[in-house]
Amino acid sequence: MKIQQAFNLERMTAVTVDPGQTVAELSRQLTRENKGLAVVCDPEVNVLGVISVMDIVRALGEHGGDVAALSVGDVMNPKITVCNGGDEVADVLDIMNIRRIRHIPVVEEGKLKGLIDIRDLLKYRFDEAELKAEEMHHYMFGTGYR
Repeated sequence: MKIQQAFNLERMTAVTVDPGQTVAELSRQLTRENKGLAVVCDPEVNVLGVISVMDIVRALGEHGGDVAALSVGDVMNPKITVCNGGDEVADVLDIMNIRRIRHIPVVEEGKLKGLIDIRDLLKYRFDEAELKAEEMHHYMFGTGYR
């Protein structure tokens, strides 16, 4: 099944941040919203990169206390993996597994449409497998039919 069919992308909101915002401002925003990652976008919502709590920790190790005054654009990861609504759920899950990433922005024509967490994909796949097992049980034992 395709991402756009499996998930309501309007509800898959992401924390978005301007690349000029300071790391201190972003840290407060992530804390307020209880999130570990923000998608860095320009004013037209084109995806420029991502910045995670781990990116901030790495920058802290490199720059010390000065990291708070750095811009998000200086700390973000511009080399990101994205998917689009037409991608298969199983394929996106495989990519996330291979690249060892927990979040993947959903992008259409360069614009952010949502953010999917690996837990969302795993839950979808688990529910799908559970439904197939139940259908197989009904088929094999003739239960649930009239």
